[in-house]
Amino acid sequence: MVFSPKVELHVHLDGALKHETAWELLKKKNLPLPGNGTYQEFLDSIIVKEPDSLMTFLRGFGIFLPAVIGDLEAIERMSYEFCECSAEQGVIYVEARYCPFLLMPDSFNQANFLSQATGNKDSKQISAQEVVEATIKGFQRGEKDFGIIARTILCCIRGKPEWSKDILGLCIHFKDQGVVGIDIAGDEAGETPIAGEESELRMLDKEDIEVFEKAAELGIHRTVHAGEAGPAQMVWKALTVMKAERIGHGYRVVEDESIYRHCLDNDVHFECCPTSSLLTGSVSLNDGKPHPITRFAQDGASFSINTDDPTVTNTNLSDEYALCAKWGLTLVQLQEANINAMKNSFAEPDVKRAIMEKLYSAYGIDKLN
Repeated sequence: MVFSPKVELHVHLDGALKHETAWELLKKKNLPLPGNGTYQEFLDSIIVKEPDSLMTFLRGFGIFLPAVIGDLEAIERMSYEFCECSAEQGVIYVEARYCPFLLMPDSFNQANFLSQATGNKDSKQISAQEVVEATIKGFQRGEKDFGIIARTILCCIRGKPEWSKDILGLCIHFKDQGVVGIDIAGDEAGETPIAGEESELRMLDKEDIEVFEKAAELGIHRTVHAGEAGPAQMVWKALTVMKAERIGHGYRVVEDESIYRHCLDNDVHFECCPTSSLLTGSVSLNDGKPHPITRFAQDGASFSINTDDPTVTNTNLSDEYALCAKWGLTLVQLQEANINAMKNSFAEPDVKRAIMEKLYSAYGIDKLN
């Protein structure tokens, strides 16, 4: 679907590595390749074609991400090429998120949800700060060459609370260099949706909660993955306990009318990712129910359209818009999604104003209306 300009708020930088680049680097570094080692087998191993679970969806990361782990030059290249690909899709402003620790060899191999990964023995020991610096360099070059504005969000990971304080520290340190917010990602399964100090699982994310409370105090913008693999109550927890300003995914919020009504009344923004919502099993269309995105559109909810992890979905942003159009979203609703995306972006005030002006002008909308 031809639609431009666009704004994207929910895309994982490490889940947007170009297939060709990953393949090239894996071969160059003599890293393990799936099957008989052909490019087609590589693609077949990392691209998710059928709906399953979030954990199944993430398996491909263990195959392709070692291509860039511990390699600052490759991380910068990944960031630069990300800007190129985004610009090709008509994106004029994007916020890409990633966990810097997952681009560090030891930390990546220790991450529970990527435990199947094959390590790169030649990876260098690098710091999280160096990872962030490399992505900033790539984005700065990409902005200059492709005329896009690119910002980053740093992700904490559920089950790895020991990283969270350092991630907040990096958000603070690089606040004036393009890092605009903090997130927490990972599987919600097993996390207590309602606070309860007697729960051991509740205690496991105590550090994360403290970090997000501190981020709110310091004025660091916050988004939280919630209501994807977990129930609607996870959205409520994200808003009330984690102090979230936006919700990553959030589809299952429609299962609880009171929480959903709260979100509508308070203009909570949902970062929707159409294709991944199906492939992770978060949403099923087999029962004949419409996708929650269509209800968001009908109810006037604030939401955006995003790619999430294009390396594994094998989609681009135009594909996501086409899918939403297939579900019945109109051109006006797609335009509104972009306007709401920019309104709820974590961009600097002057950047937000400039992009909003571009959107209104391109869509032929009087901003006073």
